[in-house]
This record gives sequence, structure tokens and C-alpha cells, in this order.
Amino acid sequence: MTEDEQIGRLSAIEAVFNRAVAGEVLRLFDQRREGKTSLALAVLARAHVAGVMTCHVPLDEYPTAPAAAARILAQLTRTRERAMRAERVGGRVARFAGRVAGAVGEGELAELAKVFADVDAHALRLPEVLTGTREHFTNGDRRAVMLIDEAHLIADWSAEDQASVRALLKDEHQRIGVLLVSSEQSAVGALLPVLKFLGEPFLLERIAAEDWRHHLRERFALTGVPIDAFALERLLELSTGQPYCTMLLARQCAELAQAFGVVNVDVVDLALSTVRTHEAWDLLRYR
Repeated sequence: MTEDEQIGRLSAIEAVFNRAVAGEVLRLFDQRREGKTSLALAVLARAHVAGVMTCHVPLDEYPTAPAAAARILAQLTRTRERAMRAERVGGRVARFAGRVAGAVGEGELAELAKVFADVDAHALRLPEVLTGTREHFTNGDRRAVMLIDEAHLIADWSAEDQASVRALLKDEHQRIGVLLVSSEQSAVGALLPVLKFLGEPFLLERIAAEDWRHHLRERFALTGVPIDAFALERLLELSTGQPYCTMLLARQCAELAQAFGVVNVDVVDLALSTVRTHEAWDLLRYR
């Protein structure tokens, strides 16, 4: 989702953006489907507009250290050749490697590409890639923001690869901000022992009920099925304001209401009978 499409996250996006551009390392660990990745991607979009180089490394698609190294090169050099290398090295899980963001300054990208010009696709080593990237930004005026999604998968890498990540995270020059995103359950058991206290936690606050009321009222109206006040309160009571569950129930309400022209309490309760069968419903709602 774009920044404008996210409900109640504007202040969090701004705070993370300011800290990431300043070179900080932030840990966004929370339960699943809380909006962590959407927020982080909105931060990257802001950075891109501001002329800051960006890199998105989704480790569920690039789970090995060589695949992650290739992805970093593809993102930072923005070349078709690098994207194809990432696809070859990453294998089937890297099938989205060609989805490379637009360039921000061709001269800068060309200079960075020279750093890795002689690297063979099948000899990519993460330590060299991260060291070369750090040195490049240390010697220039540019900054970068890197998002490592599903970061707990770093725990499966070799000790040398893990050490190279720690070296990136504790770089004293603070030219590369890093966002580490993971579900809290996975991160606590696997990633935190690897990080060794590196990075600052950034806690996502729960979306305020008033933000939900305002935005959902607008969105239901835009779909042509306005929601009455009692139905809106019922919806939020059932979903507990958890982002995924709230939107899941809201979407089902909007679909059912097409036949009635309005969302009332009866429509919400009817929609509940469907969404409560979803595996995430009881798992994610706040207690």
C-alpha cells in the first residue's frame, strides 16, 4: 500500500523515515500482518523521492546469502544484468528479481556498478558485497536506506555471512540506514541472538479507534455502501482494531452490502460468520 492508503500510520512512517535517512538501524518486530512491511516500503518510497538510494531485500524470495547479495547488487546498481544474475543465483524463489526500482542518479549508479563489475554471478559472496557497498557510501556524500524483510532468515546463514551483516549494522559512518522487519515470534528465537543487541526497536502503536472510524466511514462511502454508526462500532469491536482483521471484516461487509445499499449491524454480523473461519481471525485479534 502507498503511504496515503495506510490508516493511522503517517506519524510512524515519518518517524522511521527520519531515523533511517539519518543512518539508524531499526528493528520492526511485531506479530504477523500488523502492517510492518507496508510501513517500511512507504519509508523506502519517501527516501526514493528524497533522492536517497534504496534497497529492498525480501528474504522469503532471496533466502540464501548469495541470493541476497545478488539482490542487493541488482537494487543498488539498477541494471538488467544484475537483476538477471539475482534470478539465476536465487533460483525459483527469486523469480521476482526483475522487479527493480527506478534509478536515482545515473552517475552515482554507474560508479557503484564499477565496484562490482568483475563479480561472477556464481561467486557472489555477501561479505564482499556488503563491504564494497559500505566503502562506497563512506567515501561519498550519498545515503541509502536498506529494508531487509523476513530478517529472521539471516539466522540460517553461515557465521561469516552473519558477521558481515553485523558489520553493516554497526558501521560508525551511518550512511546506510537499515530496517529489519520480521514477525516477533520468529525474531526473538532466531534473529536476536545473531544481532547481538544491534539495532533499536521501533514499536508500532495500535491504530487509534478514531482513525479507523474516520477512514472506514470514508472508504465505505466511496464504495457506494455507507456504514451506519452502530455498524461501524460493531465492526471495530469484533476486529479489535487489528489491521488485518479489521480490513478483512470491512471488505466482507462491503461485498455483502452491495445487495442492501448500506452496511448495518445485520450486515456486519452476517459478514462475521464468514471471516471467523479465516485462520488469522482468532490468531491475530488483540486480546
